[in-house]
Formats: sequence, structure tokens, C-alpha cells
Amino acid sequence: MNRRIIPTTLLVLAMMITPAGLARAEVDWADTNNPNQSITTSSYQTAANDSQTRGEVVSLETPSGLADGGFTSTLHSSSGTCTPEIPCQSSMTSSSSSAEEGAGSASGCKTVDAWKNKYTLLGSLAYRFHHTKRWCWNSNRVTSVNTDVYVSHVQECCQDYEGVIASSGYYYDYFSNISKSGHYSRRQGKFRNCILRYGCISTTYPWVKIYAHGNGTWNAYWGG
Repeated sequence: MNRRIIPTTLLVLAMMITPAGLARAEVDWADTNNPNQSITTSSYQTAANDSQTRGEVVSLETPSGLADGGFTSTLHSSSGTCTPEIPCQSSMTSSSSSAEEGAGSASGCKTVDAWKNKYTLLGSLAYRFHHTKRWCWNSNRVTSVNTDVYVSHVQECCQDYEGVIASSGYYYDYFSNISKSGHYSRRQGKFRNCILRYGCISTTYPWVKIYAHGNGTWNAYWGG
């Protein structure tokens, strides 16, 4: 008798049969099937060992003690009033690869700017890849969404930004039986680390994804 072996990963995904859980499962699949970084091994190692170019070589991992990413969250209040629980603007940098904001409201509009940091071997910022989302909500339903991408803190000598290489987004049911009560978006960019003495020695692919909910709460994740 033939026996079919189901991979553990598929068993785990099969257990996540909630609308929000299903959306997250789809995104996790996308993360594992998109590139994070690639290097020209010999050139990268030579440049990394050269004291004159170490400050131009991108670190493949976030150096210890430095922020992996961060965010700003801005509530657009029509009344102009804010509370400690729902401030007009908040910001944070994080050594982890995610962030969230848990205080919700019945209606409103908000902008989240979440980013992934990349550093050189000496710990200076090589670039910051941003994904922004502005959305409005009412009665647990997302009523409008606008997204964008930009970069900042780019090390001009050695980082070539080649634009967005992957983009996806869709509505999903964050709240049971309420259509369009959540919106997911993911953007991924491409940077080439090129040094005059050694040429282009590595390519990195930063990504940011944002889950926006129909009560103003959200989650963001970054990597690459």
C-alpha cells in the first residue's frame, strides 16, 4: 500500500484555518521562496578582510546591539485630540524583526512607515528600506488603503538601489465574518554592494510587510 508523507510544514499550515492565519501562512511561504542575499564569495571575503574597505562592505547579519528595523505610526485625528493609549504619533527602533500596535478605535485613519536597516561590517548604516501604508477604517472594516516604498540613509559610495523586485497585497478577514477587515502588503527591494576596488561583491533583498486592521491596530515584519 502506498503511503503519502505530508511534510511537517504543511501540517502546521493546515492547522491555521482562520482567515488571518491563512493570510499569514501565504506570506510565510513567499518569504522562504524569495531571495534574502547573495554574495560573490571570493571578492566578498577579500573586501571584508581589507582594512581600507571594511567600512564599505555590507554585513550579512545585523551587528549585535544595533536596531534591525523600526517604524513610525501616525494617527490622523479629525478632532486633533490624542490620548496616551492612541497617540497622534509614535516611533520605535527594534533589535527584533517585527513591531505591532495594539490600541484600536471605531474609526480613523493612520499611516505606518516600517523599515529594514542594513549595516556595514563597521556598524555604520548602509541603507534603510521603507514600506509605508496609510489606511482608513470604520466599524472594523478597512475603507481605503494607499501604499508606497522609499529608501533613506543610502551609503552613496557603495550601495546601488535597483528598485522594487516584488510587490503583493490583498484584503482579508481579520475579524470573523467581516469582509475587508484587514489588509496585507509586502514590498521587497534590491541593493547591490559595489566597491571600486573589488566591483560588486554582494546583493541584498530587503523586505517589509504590514498587516493593517479594521480597528486601527497593525503588525509589521521586516527582513532580508
